[in-house]
Amino acid sequence: MNILSSKQFENSLAENSFSETNKYRVLLASQLLFWFSSLLGTSITLGVNYIFFSIIHKIACLIIVFIGIKACYSINKRIDNTGFIERFTLLIFPIGLNFVLFFVIIFALIIGIIQIVFVSLGGSPTIIKEFYKILPYFIAEFIISALFFMLYRSFLRLEQKIKKGSVKS
Repeated sequence: MNILSSKQFENSLAENSFSETNKYRVLLASQLLFWFSSLLGTSITLGVNYIFFSIIHKIACLIIVFIGIKACYSINKRIDNTGFIERFTLLIFPIGLNFVLFFVIIFALIIGIIQIVFVSLGGSPTIIKEFYKILPYFIAEFIISALFFMLYRSFLRLEQKIKKGSVKS
């Protein structure tokens, strides 16, 4: 299959001949593509001073995402090896939405506390501004890991429900 031909992808989907393994591989490849484009964008916007943090951060995030997707795919294979992309997409949405809401509040609290501490210790505004540039790099891996852990748990619960034949909310 030509990976540059959306028509071949459309035909495979229409004919239901796109295997779960190929769907999984396309998901990993698309994550790699998004990762590469974000690496370029971050490197350009942050400049030379933070390029090292950017590269380490992006590599760590990519590894976490690949491990998370692989873990969820393994459970999906144990269930019935069907509908991985659909399940992944539908399960990650509510989990991701909850994480965004939760971490926006937490991030705002962290920034507020840091602001108070820096000002009370006589820190300069330049140091605070520089610190805010690199703060996301220190917490992003934790957030992404937690997100995939919750998604993994959701796949485990789904496995139990499908195998038992019971659906409770």
